[in-house]
Amino acid sequence: MTDRRLYALVARIERSEPVGDAEVRGVVVTAWRRHGSIPRLAKAVGVGKATIQAYRVGEHKPQLTMFLRLLENEPCLDTALSRPATPHIAAGTGGAPRRRKPFDGVLAELTTFLAGPDEDLPTLRLFASDHGTCSGLVRRRAPAQTTELIRRRAAHRAERRRLTELSLQTRVHEAVRRVYGFGCSFGRRDVEAELGQPGLLRAPYLNAAYRAERDRLGVA
Repeated sequence: MTDRRLYALVARIERSEPVGDAEVRGVVVTAWRRHGSIPRLAKAVGVGKATIQAYRVGEHKPQLTMFLRLLENEPCLDTALSRPATPHIAAGTGGAPRRRKPFDGVLAELTTFLAGPDEDLPTLRLFASDHGTCSGLVRRRAPAQTTELIRRRAAHRAERRRLTELSLQTRVHEAVRRVYGFGCSFGRRDVEAELGQPGLLRAPYLNAAYRAERDRLGVA
């Protein structure tokens, strides 16, 4: 499918005009060739292989957001999304004209998110989806903000994981001391029963905490 036809197709979708099955297949085949296989394409756009196959054979038609994902990295897409928004009325709604949100507005909202706390930061894909665009476009238009978003989310997840592990280690230490206080020999399963979580000490770092507390108490 040529850039001219892709451009025209995006414009028609934005106006909520019907799209033929052959055109849908053309978009899927174009994206498929770019990614090299249906599994890779499905992974790239965040859907199952069966969904891509359904698009290819015409059983289902993707919505606008999915079309943008399928067209991601195509030369015409940046042009189509950067031109002034054209008001249109969705077919059958009878509602007021809708406009595509200019990317400057999307960037402003991303900057607002970045000014807030880390726990409120969305994933890049969720942010893009909520703002009617695709993550690849946000990456290309706002590389610095995207990098900061990904870095801060990763750091926040790592810190939450560290605190969770620390809390679990503390619980294991306390459980070992309680079981030790019963005055009889005990093993890993006794501590897990005390915690009410069978199999918990299979985690290497928690098993290490269990053994360290036993050694501290002088249990053979």
